[in-house]
Amino acid sequence: MLLIFRSAAPILGHASVALSCYNRLQSRNSDVQKPLFCSYSEKSQLHTDSVTPSYAERKHSKKLFNRLLYRAKQRGFLELDILVGKWAQRHLINRSEEFMASFSEVLDEENPELFKWLTGQEYPPSRLANNLAFISLQVHVITIMNQKSHRGARAEAGHSWLRGWSDGTTKQLL
Repeated sequence: MLLIFRSAAPILGHASVALSCYNRLQSRNSDVQKPLFCSYSEKSQLHTDSVTPSYAERKHSKKLFNRLLYRAKQRGFLELDILVGKWAQRHLINRSEEFMASFSEVLDEENPELFKWLTGQEYPPSRLANNLAFISLQVHVITIMNQKSHRGARAEAGHSWLRGWSDGTTKQLL
């Protein structure tokens, strides 16, 4: 048992915490091993800054996640609200801040163009074609399109969707 607590000391960041847990375990005179929960007082200093992010970093990351999730779900373009919002909800939770910054660049684009780029109606500009968040989002959208829609009902790659009927909206000039 001593080896476990000694090896846990660097993880905990303070040897006295592990040593006090070991001493408590040794002082028990029982044949039945019960779970031991080691607690530390506020006076003991745990130096875990290198292992886990600080409270301020976690709070900033959570604010960034919430801001991006809101922007992804509330674009004002129903199709993008659903596609981008669901993707963001599933994929942004454990991503780095660099990835979130690249996703923010995707969200800065205008809705009609972004929809055409994601669905393959138009080729995306180079700034987005090399963006990891855009690539991941586009793969998600194309996968959903392949699962949910017939290929004949979609526009060909690189072309805008054309109606297959005439509803009288175009008038011929005499």
